[in-house]
Amino acid sequence: MSSAFAVSAGVLAAAPAHWRRIPLWTVVRRREKTGVVGKPLLSVYRDHGVVPKDSRDDNFNRPSDDLSRYQYVRPGDLVLNRMKAWQGSLAVSEHEGIVSPAYLVCGLSPAVQPRFLHYLLRSEPYVHLYRLLSQGVRPNQWDLDYDAFRSLTLLCPPLDEQRRITEFLDAEAGHFARVIEARARQSALLEARFQQIVDAAVTGYTSSLDIPADEWTPVKIGRICRMQSDHPFPSENFAADGTPLLRGVNVGVGRVDWNDVVCWDEKRHPIPRQFRLLAGDLVLGMDRPWISGGLRVAEVEQRDLPALLSQRVARLRGNGSVSMAYLRRVFGSSHFKTSVERQLTGVSVPHLSGDQIASFRFLLPGLPVQKLVAAGLDRQERLVVAFSDRVRRQREVMLERRRALITAAVTGQFDVTTTHPVWTTTW
Repeated sequence: MSSAFAVSAGVLAAAPAHWRRIPLWTVVRRREKTGVVGKPLLSVYRDHGVVPKDSRDDNFNRPSDDLSRYQYVRPGDLVLNRMKAWQGSLAVSEHEGIVSPAYLVCGLSPAVQPRFLHYLLRSEPYVHLYRLLSQGVRPNQWDLDYDAFRSLTLLCPPLDEQRRITEFLDAEAGHFARVIEARARQSALLEARFQQIVDAAVTGYTSSLDIPADEWTPVKIGRICRMQSDHPFPSENFAADGTPLLRGVNVGVGRVDWNDVVCWDEKRHPIPRQFRLLAGDLVLGMDRPWISGGLRVAEVEQRDLPALLSQRVARLRGNGSVSMAYLRRVFGSSHFKTSVERQLTGVSVPHLSGDQIASFRFLLPGLPVQKLVAAGLDRQERLVVAFSDRVRRQREVMLERRRALITAAVTGQFDVTTTHPVWTTTW
């Protein structure tokens, strides 16, 4: 931590001599205006700043039923998520609205240009300082104290220079954003096209995978698979060592994710054999089954074993007439989603029941065709994944370059009036 502090302090100290160094409290003042009704909910993101909450589909935090304690935000206010300031989750808002009582809202002095302060306080040297000042047991529980925050030293160039820096960064950031957005659209179009191929392949309406003519028979999931779910494992008996429990959080889109593991001591608490998972089993997350990447369904592999089936996860085991790799594609099709989506239960967390899964009807070809379709879709998916990974890596590089550019500009490492544009659309 001391080295990080030294780096941040060194960068700030190296700013141009004519830039003032002033306490942050001289230009920010906390405001706690509550009880404002009819205003949209706002959220703070590291990469996007302050945005309307309903403009994003990746924020699963539920607002309180009582919004009277939510704080009013005006355009030009500084909004800070103190629990995530160490990640850079603070920004000057361009929107009017309300934010959680857990946030900090500050008005700004006319002595500072709001967009300059937005860039400066989100730059890497300051984010390093927030990490050092935040306190707590675990990162997700770290809290940045307001008095510690307001005591930081602020770099303050003359107002006309602040405006020049802001105009330069707005233009450059816009170029970066357009390039990133264009590549993201390409990736999304490719994924949508792959979904169309899946939908056509599992209904026999495509020739792109060279599917031979075959007899397609209407079947129900419950007739071709044995399904198991809903065995409760009391959390007070979770163990540090033992057999991993495959819970809903471990079921991803097309894969099992063991980043968050809890175990069960079978010697102390024996479990019936039917809850032991086998290679080839299909597992499906029943709570919030669809996420941004698709349906949370995966085929269990040998490397995932041993493992036990926990509640809120459905396990399907075929009777020999169905390829589980093919069945995974059927579940990932729009046909399955359309068939069951209207029947999902739960308000805050949509839930898929075992009966809904077992009663789903679809057309099933012979086993050789199933395997042929599954193999063809696997090949297609590898191409899509490879492209998406490339776009993701490119985005990370672009964001890193953008952060470096912002830090250099707001700390005076170069004069923006003599600097040529550094963005590029070359990949």
